[in-house]
Amino acid sequence: MTAVASALPRSGPVIASDVTLGFGGQAIRFEMRQPGARLVVRSPHTNFILPSDADARCVVRCEFGQPVPGDAPIRFDAGSIWDIRTSVSGGDEVCFHTATAAGGREPFAILTLDDDLRGGRLVRTPSPSDDGGMTVGFPLDEYLAARLLARSGGLVLHASCLLEDGEALLFMGHSGAGKSTMAELAEGRGADVLSDDRTILTVRKDGRVVAWGTPWHGSYTRGSARSAPVAAIFLLVQDARDAIVPLPGARAFGELLVRLVRPTVDRRELELTIGTAERVAASVRCAELRFRPTPAAYDMARSYARA
Repeated sequence: MTAVASALPRSGPVIASDVTLGFGGQAIRFEMRQPGARLVVRSPHTNFILPSDADARCVVRCEFGQPVPGDAPIRFDAGSIWDIRTSVSGGDEVCFHTATAAGGREPFAILTLDDDLRGGRLVRTPSPSDDGGMTVGFPLDEYLAARLLARSGGLVLHASCLLEDGEALLFMGHSGAGKSTMAELAEGRGADVLSDDRTILTVRKDGRVVAWGTPWHGSYTRGSARSAPVAAIFLLVQDARDAIVPLPGARAFGELLVRLVRPTVDRRELELTIGTAERVAASVRCAELRFRPTPAAYDMARSYARA
């Protein structure tokens, strides 16, 4: 039986020596290996904690230390966020960076992964915000979850996800498109916000596309582990008037593709992600939502999804 993360908000941080989080059906277990040290999970990540006996797809052994990149050449560089090398064991070594006062970057964590992504080791520098514990969260968990989802037929989309009458409405767009704004407007209309910035999509055996909330939020801090079948996906376009323009399949696929938090370091994962995006575009009603930031725009989208 698949373990399900809590759908109810937790009042405060969870501090433990190990914790398992679930993202779109993928369970990742974090274990602190240093005596006396603890892991800290804060809201909204606390909503994604699984039972202690959940079967983890990947186990990450965590410790504080000085992250020193290996000597292998960089295979892929994601700019200021992270880069990746081949580790001495033949797996992946992912170095996460933080900005310096001089405008450069320096390592703050190194995640070394087995080739099958079933195990890994995380070495991270202590931070004043840790309060003696290592915070589990973004961007490390999103990076790992995106790769695990790709291998299992899922993907992460830059989109807010709203739950209405048991079905999900997605509003996708790049930063500043209005995803958090739409989440706030929808919540004011009685919808439940599963995510305001990133949404996981998976495809069931019967072909139905399912949306899952995530803790990787934007300015409207929300994150629920619940899931629901997708009724419609909207591309947000700010305009002087409200209008809905259906998207043909080819364009819908293209718009989905450029808004994926997609794995780019493994060809197998990339090909599987593209295949999943194709199935989503072929199975779900997609439309461009031209809108003003008013509740009327969400009402229009909701009516379109229900038609």
